[in-house]
Amino acid sequence: MTQCIPRPLVAQALSVDEASLPDGDLPLSRLATRLLMFLRDTVEDEEAVEGHPELWTALLATRIAERNPSMSLSLQCRLMAEAQDAEDLAVIAEGPLTELFALQGTTLLTEIEELARTAPRFAQAITLLPAEAGGALFRARLSALAKPLDELAPPDGLT
Repeated sequence: MTQCIPRPLVAQALSVDEASLPDGDLPLSRLATRLLMFLRDTVEDEEAVEGHPELWTALLATRIAERNPSMSLSLQCRLMAEAQDAEDLAVIAEGPLTELFALQGTTLLTEIEELARTAPRFAQAITLLPAEAGGALFRARLSALAKPLDELAPPDGLT
């Protein structure tokens, strides 16, 4: 079954009228694809953020991280599954994953530890987190689960 973001939640998160959105709920996989495009396009050019046609994806991802930690963790997994190389994984780890861990890391700690044990690419992303991501105690718990990034691991266990 495809995990979707309910249309009313999308409208509320983006502060738009629900009628202005396309019909139906937003598949999480579609959001992940478009958010990764946005992250790739803006990683080295902060001026490209404003006015970027996919900026809404980053705004929606932030609102989901604030309001629905489990859905946000699923989004992170979808993003990692879509990563094509170590650079993709790095922009995910340094951006939306760091944001989620800062907002909800302690709430999701059990799920995060399980993913780090069962999804090698997730464990690699932990290696790429900035030092300040999630706080010292949180990072200490995760550091034992991090895996080196010699080459990008398969997306096993992420979707």
